[in-house]
Amino acid sequence: MKNIIKLLPYKITEDHNYINRLNSIPKELSVQMADLHEQCLNTNNKAIINRLINLIEKYPQVEILKNFLFVAYMLRNEDVKALEIMELTTKLHPDYLFGKLNIANLCIDKDRLEEVPEILGKTLELQDLYPERDTFHLTEITNYYKTVIKYYISADEIDKAEKKLEFLEEIAPEHPDTIEALKFVYTYRMIKGKERMEEEMKNRISVNVSTFTSTDYIDEKPEFTHSQIQYLYEYGINIPVEKLYEILALPRETLISDLEKVLDDAVKRFEYFNTIKYEEETNSFVIHALFLLMELNAEESLPKVLSLLEYDYDFIQVYLGDHKTETLWQCIYKLGFNQTDKLEQHLLKPGIDTFCKTPVSDALCQYVLHNPDKREEILNIYSTIFETFLIAKPEDNLIDSEFLGFTIGDTLDCGLIELLPVIKKLYDKKYVSLGICGDYNVVEKDFLSSKKKNKKRDIFNIFELYNDVLTTWSGYTEFDENINAIKDDFYYKPEQAVSEKIGRNEPCPCGSGKKYKKCCMNNI
Repeated sequence: MKNIIKLLPYKITEDHNYINRLNSIPKELSVQMADLHEQCLNTNNKAIINRLINLIEKYPQVEILKNFLFVAYMLRNEDVKALEIMELTTKLHPDYLFGKLNIANLCIDKDRLEEVPEILGKTLELQDLYPERDTFHLTEITNYYKTVIKYYISADEIDKAEKKLEFLEEIAPEHPDTIEALKFVYTYRMIKGKERMEEEMKNRISVNVSTFTSTDYIDEKPEFTHSQIQYLYEYGINIPVEKLYEILALPRETLISDLEKVLDDAVKRFEYFNTIKYEEETNSFVIHALFLLMELNAEESLPKVLSLLEYDYDFIQVYLGDHKTETLWQCIYKLGFNQTDKLEQHLLKPGIDTFCKTPVSDALCQYVLHNPDKREEILNIYSTIFETFLIAKPEDNLIDSEFLGFTIGDTLDCGLIELLPVIKKLYDKKYVSLGICGDYNVVEKDFLSSKKKNKKRDIFNIFELYNDVLTTWSGYTEFDENINAIKDDFYYKPEQAVSEKIGRNEPCPCGSGKKYKKCCMNNI
């Protein structure tokens, strides 16, 4: 607050005596002010009305008494009497700030917004309304700007409202007026966000993903070269570390072959695993296999992994759940580093679910951030993808507005500003979901902004990846003893466990209309 106050053209005081002097409140009345204020807010107190009327007759020069009476009438739903006392206050005390604020709020509520600047000053700045004053009480400032914020919101000027809110939060973050102003802004954003989401759903372009059908369905467990693979069907994410070590010590070639059989098993026995009651211990085998292939850097298994992502939402959800957007990109990153052509092909395949493509784009983005020498290569891939979508037709079953929104966000994160022209064309054709990064003007502004956040994400080994899930995902509340056991053998940095209550790809709760991963998650 001190830094802000130094920059203001006036002083701020919290001295109640200042208000008393400003409003010509005699000493014998000043001692009653706190009680009067409390009682006028107490709707169960019926005697306060007559008490205030008597005091107004005795002290006609004290404006604040009339304001108390106005508030008392309003809270007791006596609107006609409230209006009468408001008009009387304005007539007798035309320069009284709180009288002006009462009128301004009435105009806002009656949708007579054009009258507000005439009441509160054309600049909507308190200093300009009272240029002769060099000091204001804190309650004058908070009430004034709370009303200004309400006006800006009603006028659909949310940017101006938020700037005034930032000011209030700096000088009086816990003041009731600041909290009420925050509710104004939050409510507005929630309403607008809901409207944008509804509009977004109407205009969303999505692909038609074929429902999963298995042509070689069986109900028998596969035969593996190594018996240790059975561990993957017996443990959830807290699989003992010694079991992972034992598996990783197996001969590489036959181990990779067995892990690919695990992925095939997910396809062949989908009906079985889809009908039994979900248990993490029995349904995590696909995740284990993917993590192990990642640790082995099994580049030869990339086609098998990508083919798994060609199935429909229900299939992917049974085996991966949130892993498809949270951890899968790490596997793609390791396996696809030298095979970006295959990643490009996957992104250009028609009929693939949005979130079976986004982890691939996540990996491409992280290639640039971790390896600047790959920038040109990834730039060309994104350029090809965007140009292909640009000329695609609806019958191609390729255009996916949410995928394009997320992918544009990835190119923004890794600074591929050369793509702006083709991105604009995609927006012009209304192919891009506005609920991810906003409209084109927002994207262009973000590309050109000098204040960019570092979007480089940690690349984990298998043990760190298990640990990250166990310590940051909801449902895992304690450090797993087996994961801690590896800290002497691997670089290990424990993090505070934080429940992940909001999905990265869910609408942001702030009401912006954007997805969480492209909005407030960036501020955490």
